[in-house]
Amino acid sequence: MGSYCTLYVAGQNLGSTKNGIDPSVMLLFRAADRVETILHPGTTEYLEHFTMPGPGDTWSATDQREVVYRTTSGTVKDRLNLLGFTRDVSSRAFRLAVERDLTSLSRFTDPIWEERIEVLTQLTPERWLETVKDVLDSRSDQIDRHSPAFSTLSPVMRHVLQGWSDQWMGCPVNDVRHVIRLFVELVDAQSEVVYDLTDLVAGGWVSDEDDLVAFAEDILRGDAAAAQRVIVLTEGATDKSIIERSLKILTPHLADYFTFMDFDGARVAGGSGAMAHIVKAFVGAGLLNRVVAIFDNDTAAAEALASLGSVPFPENFAVIQYPDLSLLNLYPSLGPTGVVTANVNGVAASIELYLGEDVLRGEDGGLTPVHWKGFNERIGRYQGVVLNKAAVLKRFEAKLSRCMNDPGSVTEYDWSGMKAVINALCEAAGVTATRDIVNLEQLDI
Repeated sequence: MGSYCTLYVAGQNLGSTKNGIDPSVMLLFRAADRVETILHPGTTEYLEHFTMPGPGDTWSATDQREVVYRTTSGTVKDRLNLLGFTRDVSSRAFRLAVERDLTSLSRFTDPIWEERIEVLTQLTPERWLETVKDVLDSRSDQIDRHSPAFSTLSPVMRHVLQGWSDQWMGCPVNDVRHVIRLFVELVDAQSEVVYDLTDLVAGGWVSDEDDLVAFAEDILRGDAAAAQRVIVLTEGATDKSIIERSLKILTPHLADYFTFMDFDGARVAGGSGAMAHIVKAFVGAGLLNRVVAIFDNDTAAAEALASLGSVPFPENFAVIQYPDLSLLNLYPSLGPTGVVTANVNGVAASIELYLGEDVLRGEDGGLTPVHWKGFNERIGRYQGVVLNKAAVLKRFEAKLSRCMNDPGSVTEYDWSGMKAVINALCEAAGVTATRDIVNLEQLDI
């Protein structure tokens, strides 16, 4: 007799694994998601997992430990997107899996496979989701599989129900993360996602003290890029510090999926030109990790990116810039004719311009101007820099400190610029994993 760990989404059992965790599922959680509770014999919570001694039994019930990892559907969706499991990618993987199974079944002529082939020929991600929703709404999962009522159901519904609890609801994909990514489309973002390991701990298959997230990372370290942390390259230590800490405030559930290059420890020079050389070195090293290099949105970065034009980037490597902001379309700039408004996207948008309008406004209430420094003949643009950077960064540090000490105060400030940067970073990171994820579904494993 084995022990099982089970994944629940919005209270629905999506599937189980026997005598061990599924590392792919485990990586959707972080150590901070772990919740342990002491269960006392005879309580309702205890009886959900364990039985009490019956008449004539000689054993005595003792306290047990409930071990679960708990988060929300919205958080899981964000993490899956970051890992490359977007709705589009999972739908593509679903279709590839159907094609794979149909090709495999085409070799058989036994009538026993006719219904299976019929189901697969009409099975799409959308049809699967509709059927799963119908099952949930009608509670058809309660129907006895051997009853006459079960035989009256549609072939697709029978297919889904036959794989409901132990085969991830009849979804044909190899990677269960596709099942989860599609299923979370059916539930509210605040719905609970729970990975229940209580039975495994009680059965001695895992220690209740183990760091199972780190264990899962170790198991998958040599596998697809989606299993590894994303290396982020920035133009300097200031960018690194700002993005790294903003991630922890704005998207704490994603923060430790990233690791940033340590400029101070490695004594690496900053700037767009130096970053271009680092990018070339990383590409040449053939790293398996996903890498996202994020440049400023200015003229110097454009020149550096031009030097990378002939570099053949591998699929696990993304090079992006800070995104354009509407605030910067008409932004004060200081030049020979004084202060005028101009579109500084692409010519002067360093990290300071993404710290929020509240930070960019000085004591006089005006936006801190950009100062035009010189004309880059190669790119054909002027290069601008923010005036009074030290004052801008000081205001941001005060804002950051307040929000770190009081997370509830985040909504009192303008974080739109940093949210745009983080969104761009997460989207690029997800794209770098797509090829491996989709290719795996074409394998008969």
